[in-house]
Amino acid sequence: MKIREISFYREFKCLAGECPSTCCRGWMIPLSEEDRLRFMKEGGLLGLRLCLAASPDEPSVLNKGGLTCPFHKNNGLCELQLKKGHSFIPESCRDYPRFFRNYTFFEERLIDLSCVLGARLFMDNTDRLYFTEYEGSPYSEPCCTNDDTGYFRSLLGARQEILTELRDVSDPDKLSSVLSRTVSYCMDAGRAFLSGDTAFFEKHSLKEYPQRLSLFPFDLTLFDRLMDTGITGSLLFYKNPLLNRLCALYKRLRGKTLRTDKGLKELGSLFFTAHPKAPRLLSAYYSYYLLGYFMQSYEDYSFVRNASAGIVHLNMIFLFMVILNAGQKELSRDMTAHIISSYNKKAYYNESVLKEMYEIMRQSIYSE
Repeated sequence: MKIREISFYREFKCLAGECPSTCCRGWMIPLSEEDRLRFMKEGGLLGLRLCLAASPDEPSVLNKGGLTCPFHKNNGLCELQLKKGHSFIPESCRDYPRFFRNYTFFEERLIDLSCVLGARLFMDNTDRLYFTEYEGSPYSEPCCTNDDTGYFRSLLGARQEILTELRDVSDPDKLSSVLSRTVSYCMDAGRAFLSGDTAFFEKHSLKEYPQRLSLFPFDLTLFDRLMDTGITGSLLFYKNPLLNRLCALYKRLRGKTLRTDKGLKELGSLFFTAHPKAPRLLSAYYSYYLLGYFMQSYEDYSFVRNASAGIVHLNMIFLFMVILNAGQKELSRDMTAHIISSYNKKAYYNESVLKEMYEIMRQSIYSE
């Protein structure tokens, strides 16, 4: 099978104990059946601790509370890996932050941006968001059941067309235009497919679409609603300290410099002036989202939802960078990567949060 790796895929090497935002805290760890059987065979005190770490009502999950994994040592290393070797730890831990999409035609491999090093690599390679290809064996099982080759190719072409437009983004207005036209394009595609016109992507191009919606940046009313979702969640202070601080900073500024949309616009202007490359970074961030998730439409035909989720994420990243910049904190490369990884860690792997945030966006913008 053809394997397609993001250009910086092989540059990743875990920071281990030097990581400023460990993946051993903040979420539950899924266990495969092979993981469970391996752990059940373990005897002694370690075997008992493994049993206690797994949830009795959800045996396929380790660290159900989502705080710090009980096997995460003070030096930042994994006790299971130290004692039993890399092959003993859960499969999800072995793979992370690498993630795979096997479309049966080929497998795509990326580095997840919820990892702070993955976010740094992404930031260092915003002009290299392409796949290198070679023949090999797939790592993952197929992620879809659809076998419509023609539809797959046309959807892949639509994704590439959006990515091509995003590469030309150099300012906030251009980014806003591409996002708006992308959603309009996907809306019409959804209507066409529902009516039985499955050749939409062959007959229409993104270039023909005008800007109809205002999708970047969101207004403060919409940001308020998004901030009042599960993105904050319980125990955020322990699970995701940086995200917790950013949410608290937003609330403080909301009664001061962020009282009105005019205030947000002014802070946004200051941010873009201080960081002129930010529009390109945000455009690349959305591009990277599309590389990982837009092709879900091959299975669910949810063109608008799959395009819009990334727009929600982009706006939230923009908001957090703006308020940190307004708080007169140094928005360095590493801090920006930390913001991206902290947000992605919370938003990308929680379907209920994503569903809630998308529904708010749909009601606020698409229902008007």
